[in-house]
Amino acid sequence: MIWDLWKNHRLYLPGIPAIAQIGEFLRKTDLEKYAKKETELDNRDLFVLLNDYRTQVNPEVSLEAHRNYLDLQLMISGEEIIRISHLERCMPIQEYTPEKDAAYYASKNCTELILRTGEFAVFYPWDAHQPCLAVSEPLQVKKLVFKIAS
Repeated sequence: MIWDLWKNHRLYLPGIPAIAQIGEFLRKTDLEKYAKKETELDNRDLFVLLNDYRTQVNPEVSLEAHRNYLDLQLMISGEEIIRISHLERCMPIQEYTPEKDAAYYASKNCTELILRTGEFAVFYPWDAHQPCLAVSEPLQVKKLVFKIAS
């Protein structure tokens, strides 16, 4: 997992070359007006999903992990807690679904990070993660999730 300010994204280019394309997309895009739910940047090897939702205090959301894509989650506005656990410390609760590239898990061994405006996190296939959690009270957030083929 990586967690940093977007202004430091170039530090991660050697390990994740797609960050260059993501940076170019962000330079060309008016994020205040951006409303597409999904945009392909490099066929299905790199695409972006717009998440615009209200965080929740106790959401009925499980930890999720992906096999075919890394998640690079960039907070455009707002903040949320994301729970994280090593996949090997999780118990499966829903088998892997190829169409969603996701399996769902439960874990009592989670760490929490707060993702704030201007920050990004990268979740690898071994990083189970649970977004959407309110920091103090429910808040509207706008986040871009870049799916990077692994």
